[in-house]
Amino acid sequence: MHVRLKVEPYFIFFFPSFSRGPHCVALYAFSGEQTGELSIAEGDRIELLERLDADWLKGRLGGSEGIFPAGFVNVVEDLPPPGPKKTEPKVVGGAKPPAAATKSPPGM
Repeated sequence: MHVRLKVEPYFIFFFPSFSRGPHCVALYAFSGEQTGELSIAEGDRIELLERLDADWLKGRLGGSEGIFPAGFVNVVEDLPPPGPKKTEPKVVGGAKPPAAATKSPPGM
């Protein structure tokens, strides 16, 4: 049996997270058995927090956070793509910072 909910505009005003932000809807139940897994039931609306890999997502349901299989949900609004990774500048050939960068300003 499928039940369709009609969401009134005032509902979205009072509960803005209901329709906005990255989220998915559970297609199947998943019973988290390991620490850190999130148990979900068919029809649950889960806030997406992170995509761990192609097979696992991290999300929030009620007051609980955890991971669950990506294949058990329909992503309604996906997470933004990850930005470029920050890399530390590499020191090549034992280079040292310029002398001006290591001296104190006059009067100190």
